[in-house]
Amino acid sequence: MRPEVQCPGCTAWVPPSGFYKQASGRFFKVCRACSYGAQRKRHTLRKGAGTFPPLQTRFWSKVARGSADACWPFHGVRDRKGYGRFHMKSQGACLAHRVAWELVNGPAPKDRCVMHECDNPPCCNPAHLRLGTDADNKADMLAKGRLRDTHTSIPVDEARSIRIVALLGVRPVENAALHRTSCYRVTKLLGASCG
Repeated sequence: MRPEVQCPGCTAWVPPSGFYKQASGRFFKVCRACSYGAQRKRHTLRKGAGTFPPLQTRFWSKVARGSADACWPFHGVRDRKGYGRFHMKSQGACLAHRVAWELVNGPAPKDRCVMHECDNPPCCNPAHLRLGTDADNKADMLAKGRLRDTHTSIPVDEARSIRIVALLGVRPVENAALHRTSCYRVTKLLGASCG
C-alpha cells in the first residue's frame, strides 16, 4: 500500500485513492475539498462569475419567436412526445409551454393544465395557450381526434370500431388487417389471444 501524500492546497493528508488536480500541465494529488473547490472555481469562471441570466432571458432565448399568430417552437430539450422541457432551479424540469404561459400570465393553479389550441407540442406562443382542467384537455383531444386508447395508442374511435367488429365474431388477425394495425395491438385492446 502506498503512503498518503500531503495535499498542496490545504496540507491535509490524502489517501492513495485521492483526487487529482491539473496545474500547469502536471497533476497533483489533492484532497476532496480542494478538488471540489477547483471544480467550483472552474464552473463559476465558465458561467461568468457565478451569475446566471434571469429566468425570462434564459427561457425566451430557447424559443423561436415569430409573428403573433404563428407557432413559436421551443428549441431546448424535448420529451418523446415533442413537448419542450425547461429546467428551473426551484422546480426541476417543467413543461416549456406551461413556463411560457406563467411568464406572461402569472402562476397557474396546480390543478389546472396549460392546453395548446394549435395542437403543436413544442409551441410556446402565449396566444396559442389556455388554462383548462384535465377533463377539458381530454375533451379537446377527443374533439380533435387526438385522444388515444391509453394501453394501445389506438385512436378512440378506431378502438371503438375494433371492439364492435370483435363483437360480430371477427378473429383478431382479420380485425387487425381490416383496421390496418398489428394483431398485437388488437389483442392487447381486446384482451384476447391472436389466432
